[in-house]
Amino acid sequence: MTKRFGWLMSVLILLLALAACGGETVEPTATPEPEATSAPAEVVEEPTAEPTEEPTAEPEMVVTNAVTVSDQDLGDGSTVTIDSVTADVAGWLVVHADADGAPGPVLGFAPVVAGDNSDVMVELDPIGLTETLYAMLHIDAGTAGEYEFPGEDGPATDADGNVVTPAFALTGGLPTTLALMLAESDTLGTYITDADGMSLYTFSRDVPGTSNCYDQCAIAWPPLLAEDGAVLTAVDGISGELGTTQRDDGTLQVTYNGWPLYYWINDAAPGDTTGHNVGNVWAIAYPDPLVFLSNNEELGDFLVGPEGLTLYRFNFDEPGVSNCYDQCATAWPPLLVEAGQVPTGNAGVVGQLGTTEREDGTIQVTYQGMPLYYWVDDAAPGDTTGQGVNDVWFVVHPYTVRVGSNDDLGDFLVAADGFTQYLFTVDDVDTSNCYGDCAAAWPPLLVEPGEVPVPGFGVTGELGVTARTDDTLQVTYNGVPLYYFVNDAAPGDTTGQGVNDVWFIVEP
Repeated sequence: MTKRFGWLMSVLILLLALAACGGETVEPTATPEPEATSAPAEVVEEPTAEPTEEPTAEPEMVVTNAVTVSDQDLGDGSTVTIDSVTADVAGWLVVHADADGAPGPVLGFAPVVAGDNSDVMVELDPIGLTETLYAMLHIDAGTAGEYEFPGEDGPATDADGNVVTPAFALTGGLPTTLALMLAESDTLGTYITDADGMSLYTFSRDVPGTSNCYDQCAIAWPPLLAEDGAVLTAVDGISGELGTTQRDDGTLQVTYNGWPLYYWINDAAPGDTTGHNVGNVWAIAYPDPLVFLSNNEELGDFLVGPEGLTLYRFNFDEPGVSNCYDQCATAWPPLLVEAGQVPTGNAGVVGQLGTTEREDGTIQVTYQGMPLYYWVDDAAPGDTTGQGVNDVWFVVHPYTVRVGSNDDLGDFLVAADGFTQYLFTVDDVDTSNCYGDCAAAWPPLLVEPGEVPVPGFGVTGELGVTARTDDTLQVTYNGVPLYYFVNDAAPGDTTGQGVNDVWFIVEP
């Protein structure tokens, strides 16, 4: 009874509560049945991309111009080594001489690249060397690769705006230098002098690399000597090879293109050139001689080119005009120079060198107006196989007559081959009266048409020509026709002196 009463009371309390909530009946909620599930799927994780870092710009490298150089000894050379050069742009390492404690004249330069350079070698001009030098960095601001200072390639500066130019010293002292210079003459053109301006000469009796001037000759013509180890240098315009040759006494004589150089005792001051053409064997030293003197026993002195090959003249030419072309010029190549080049001669070349323009516009060298040629069959220096070819080709003698002498007769005229010249007292002025058997015994001294007789050393009178009856041209001296004597066997012979009391040597 009691249990039933309790159950009823519980129902009554529930109904009263529902009524208090608005009378809504709450349906009991069915419990959902669980859904059937399959095995859980494997979860594949997608790879996670690593976050990309943005590249960071590297800081710009700042190059600071700098030069490091050590004191050094030149020894026997003229090259210095700069330890290191750092340059922000390509440029030049320029070595300056000292001028009152500051960089002065430029002595040499070498290119440097942008960045670091080590052991930069600079060849110096020994002229103007000072015990203190300056290694200055210059920028290549003008034409790339072309040194332009003074000009656009000015000095470089460091981060503080200072010119980069450390000083360094030549610890071994300055080397002994010997410099050749150039001088100008209205009559001789450009020629070579020593550093004091004194004229220098060459001797035609020398051979390249060997002096043949000793004893009394060397007193009159003192050799230009250099100390052992001296640095030989020359100004611009002297492009030949400088060297030395050892003399018999062990001293070293300076040579230019192999030719020993000399002073002349009678030159008293710079600019004097009184030794030129002395004895027809001495000449002022030229920087680029084109024509030289050679000789042999048969022909005497004759002209050769710069390689020693014999030069010839052509009888069919006219003064200043070549008539040798085509096949002729193939066999007889003309001696040519560049337009504007002034030909000069070495010792003994006493006549006038000039030029003429050929039909093809090339420039041919002339001597006393005669065009000069080589001969294709001459193979070596000293060959004269072109002499007398077709009786129109001949070697070119440097002069027509010069002065010879002996103890008995003193001075007298000789021809280019050294043979004595005579006069005939029966001749008239500018007229020869020696023909037939006379001319066979006393051959006249002849020149070719258009050839101008050239006076050699000591010939102070007037040379001319006179036409003979056979139309050949005989040389005259002050109007007196000149002759050889058939019995003179060697240069210097004077066996014709006084023959028949009508033949005599010719005094200059």
